[in-house]
Amino acid sequence: MRSNAILILATAVVLLCSVPNFLIAGVDDLSIQANEQASVSELQQLLRQVDQHNTALLKGVTGVKLLNVYDATALNHGAGTPTKVDGSYANQCLVGTSKSFLTSGASDNLDAGQYLVICRMQELDDVTQRLACHFEVTYLAEKPMLWSTSSLASDLPKGQWSLVALRIRPKIALAKVDYHFFPQGHSVVLDQIFVLQLSVGTNAPGVAPRTGAAVPIEVTVPSAPMDSAPSTAPSAAPADPNDIERPEFQNAPKPLVKSITSITSMMVSIADDGEAHGLTSDIIAIVPPESRRLNKSGIGFARTDGDDEMKTALDEAVRAVTLRYPIWAPGHIDISFGEKFVSHGGPSAGTAFGVLMLSVLEGFSIDPKCAVTGDITVDWKVRKVGGVSAKLHGATLDKCLYATIPQDNEVAFADMGCLYGHSALWGIQVFSIDTLQDAVAIVRKDRAPDLTQAINLFVDLQPQLTRSETTALRNPKIIETLHKILELAPNHLSAKYVLALTDGTASKTLSQNGTLHQLSVIFYPYRTILENRQGLDRTTLPAYVTTLARKRLNALRPIANRDLLPLVNDISALISTMDDFADGGTSADTVVNRAQAVDARFATLDSAPDFAERLVREGY
Repeated sequence: MRSNAILILATAVVLLCSVPNFLIAGVDDLSIQANEQASVSELQQLLRQVDQHNTALLKGVTGVKLLNVYDATALNHGAGTPTKVDGSYANQCLVGTSKSFLTSGASDNLDAGQYLVICRMQELDDVTQRLACHFEVTYLAEKPMLWSTSSLASDLPKGQWSLVALRIRPKIALAKVDYHFFPQGHSVVLDQIFVLQLSVGTNAPGVAPRTGAAVPIEVTVPSAPMDSAPSTAPSAAPADPNDIERPEFQNAPKPLVKSITSITSMMVSIADDGEAHGLTSDIIAIVPPESRRLNKSGIGFARTDGDDEMKTALDEAVRAVTLRYPIWAPGHIDISFGEKFVSHGGPSAGTAFGVLMLSVLEGFSIDPKCAVTGDITVDWKVRKVGGVSAKLHGATLDKCLYATIPQDNEVAFADMGCLYGHSALWGIQVFSIDTLQDAVAIVRKDRAPDLTQAINLFVDLQPQLTRSETTALRNPKIIETLHKILELAPNHLSAKYVLALTDGTASKTLSQNGTLHQLSVIFYPYRTILENRQGLDRTTLPAYVTTLARKRLNALRPIANRDLLPLVNDISALISTMDDFADGGTSADTVVNRAQAVDARFATLDSAPDFAERLVREGY
């Protein structure tokens, strides 16, 4: 149960003394398209120069198109002079269309895809001969911070080339790019900026193949025309609404009642630094009128999308729903995503697929302010998924009012109070779900009276908790109300954990999985150095990377799982040692010893049977 970030240390740490020179394989074979400002040969030479320092961002690239070239005077809205911001020097520009990349007033949209910015940095003084550049990209849309990422360019000597990848989401009206320059106290400028658009092969991570030959995921369902139904109409009110089977429909076709419905699904995206960012996206289901005139039924994606895990999730959701309605009247359910220009995958939409099908078949409406995540199995059980803390945080930022998570992921919600502050526990009403029936009960607009009352009671508490947490948590009436909410809705996790705050039983530390996840994010750039077999120096490990890592470690220590504090300290020591080595301040043997200490710490943890068992059972 060791972290992949640590497993490679004992064997790969010997690479730290080497300084290999990696070149892109077959630069001359790339499909390269220049514009009037540069020739293909010049662009090839530029890529070779950049590749001497960093190749990871160009793996899987099959084509490069040069969109534009800019000089330093285009920065900072034409001023061309660095502006001092928070102790570092920063130039800011706004991204509009690819034709006016640095135009402040642009309002067009960039196409979705991957872009490469290559720049050459020059200093204005001769005090320091090395310079680092930190690029931060924030996309501004209807939902602030809908997507943000940071990429770290290499720390390069003056006059050499550096690069950063931008992954552009679709339909973004404006994007702001901040260029932060280090070290502090020295003025710098950019000499030139090249903006390129990349074509990525189908094996590149995070890129969904969209070729005409690909086949969308499709599931066929047994169908029969409505005139084959028995003369006695099926009962609309089963004896137990939670029963999976509907005996009256086992041999009769079920009509597709609705022609359009949608559900809000929680997603997670992994940024370049390994951090998980949550967001929401609509999953839309329609029944095209022409499909009702055919003699077959089914469900599938309107476009080529989804990986094998998503296909399995959809298959399993169909198997679950057809236990209740094994025969459908003619019609086809087309599924599409609100985020239609990005790839989708994984099993966590299984519950959403099941709810969508039941909405079409049974006719209930879905609350768009309720976000859903969870895998599903044929027995209507909702199974745990990953990234739940980040997903819930994203749903909160996207202004969702309610969310459902698998019951086995409850520990991830408990961690939110430590990660984001107590307000995360009441900023959105979170419910645990164990079955598909639980999910339907919460997401449908016409909720049961008890559940509706519980939701309304908590709505009344939210502003009081936000206004004065300390006073509210001591208020006997609020405590009484929280107990009442749990009587009405025992799966109301928000009420449960706010109540734990009132009596002091709320956990003040993260779970084991939560702590390990935070450690994996902190160690990510160091793991990348080892995995890419890079030499360890200030080119591969800029000083500000360790500054950020230490800041994150200091924030983690007070909330880390107590059993894992020794591991936190060992990894902290390893990070410091690697940083010292990059400065030439320690030997390779010292780095190896630190790495071996981390490996030994994991061996100690592995020897405790309950450690691995708790990790397996903690859904995170």
